[in-house]
Amino acid sequence: MSTMFSIVENSSRKYPNKTALVYKENKYTYSELMKKIDVVRSFFINNTSNQDKVFLLMENSDSWVISYFGIMGAGCICAPLGVRTSDSNILFQLKFAQPKYIVISSKFKDKCERLELDKIAKVIVYDEIIDNHDKIDNSNENIRNNESSVHKREVELTEDSYNSLIYTSGTKGIQKAILLKHKIVYNSTKNIIDYLKIRHDDIYYQILPLSHSFGLGNVHTTLYMGGTVIIADNTINLKKIINEMVENKVTFFAAVPLTLKLMVENFFEDFKRLDEHLRTICTNTGPMPTDITHRIITETKNIQFYTYYGLTEASRSSFMYFNLYPDKLKSVGKPTPNVNIKLLNHNGEIITKANEVGEICIIGNHTVKGYWNNEEATNKSFKQGWLHTGDMGYFDNEGFLFVTGRDDDIVNMGGEKVSLQEIDNVISKCALVKDVMCLEQKDYEREFVINAHVVLDDDKLNNNQEEKLSEEEIKRIILEHCKQSLDNFKIPNKILYCETLPRTDSGKTKRAFFRNQMNKENEEFKDEERFKKNEVINKGDINGK
Repeated sequence: MSTMFSIVENSSRKYPNKTALVYKENKYTYSELMKKIDVVRSFFINNTSNQDKVFLLMENSDSWVISYFGIMGAGCICAPLGVRTSDSNILFQLKFAQPKYIVISSKFKDKCERLELDKIAKVIVYDEIIDNHDKIDNSNENIRNNESSVHKREVELTEDSYNSLIYTSGTKGIQKAILLKHKIVYNSTKNIIDYLKIRHDDIYYQILPLSHSFGLGNVHTTLYMGGTVIIADNTINLKKIINEMVENKVTFFAAVPLTLKLMVENFFEDFKRLDEHLRTICTNTGPMPTDITHRIITETKNIQFYTYYGLTEASRSSFMYFNLYPDKLKSVGKPTPNVNIKLLNHNGEIITKANEVGEICIIGNHTVKGYWNNEEATNKSFKQGWLHTGDMGYFDNEGFLFVTGRDDDIVNMGGEKVSLQEIDNVISKCALVKDVMCLEQKDYEREFVINAHVVLDDDKLNNNQEEKLSEEEIKRIILEHCKQSLDNFKIPNKILYCETLPRTDSGKTKRAFFRNQMNKENEEFKDEERFKKNEVINKGDINGK
């Protein structure tokens, strides 16, 4: 039976004394890790029903991994919450899913109390689960030898059982929920293993959020093969990360394009020290500068550099091995086995010509069938088994896929998918704003930045203020308003004032038209002085950074 719980269970039998997981001073063999997982598993078997939803709110840690596998092993559905998720989105996700439990680390006690999450679900701290078990089992025996005494219900766990609930942003800023079956995640895991050639002696260094499929998928693959996962201590010190990878002889590493870019640009001499042991680096679809990619594959001897293309709905649909194809550094490769990709033009016709752009559509053994409790979104994105991604791209004459952008309002910010419409909706509720349209802007230092183009409400500015607000005060009010409802990475980097914004006769946003106009202006006018009169404070100023 192919379940995500079985991958650790099988490895614990095969490699009981091998190091499986490391976090700070905590180090677990596969046998020790399985014992901890079983403690959590037993708790949820005793206190839940099959396929109950359990949310997980923790920073990256050993506790996160143990909780995740324990929840799934109990036949429950694990729903990870990102630590950067805004309060409003946390409440939305919880109320939508109605979970039985929320497992947290002690760090998030205050947040839970402030948001009154105990009114939605039972809140339990991870340490309490472990401590309560230790009080019951004073002999500290392996509970796997006494399952009948601690497990009160039979676990119905099959490859068709749901293992996780993931939220993803929609084109209108409305979050969509995806229920993933064990077999879908398992098939995606196998795709990664087969293509990246993950081995039992691999040491994987985890800096990516475990709440995201990119990072979690690599944990799956490493534990499946019997390798070692080292979880970084949530540091953002890139030099420290490199040094720790050197010290631990890391062989497998994954990061978003921006992280790799900054490592290579600022610490390349340190980065090259990884070459002695590091075999594989993987990044995800994003604006990876080709000069950075070229430098990695030409100035190191042993590092194999890959990227992949995929969505939560169809993770790891294609892989690209840069070292083998140095002339295709902007490609995301070819579809993986058991995955088909087609391109459709605006008439819905299949594109057969090379280099002709169309919408990317995916079908495979790793693709979900729709969104949970959202028929409208499902009907829009899933047709006859095919996922219509909203991404645009083309195949070259050798069958390599190139992603050119999106046909909707979703942009990728450092590995996070951000809905521009969602930001529009939040800013439009600010009393001082009459109209707003957000656009992404390419920025070499930060991949993309978000600019909010706003039309101010002059009536409210003039009538409701005893003293006229300065431009800087208006900027701060708008940004503070954003902070109340948006995740930090969604807060606009700049606010630009406009007299009007382009819309259709029916009032719909003409974002594509506006984007093209702004791109033309940015190319036509390079003088920074032109923009100084409109540019506002950086969001870093409002956040005290």
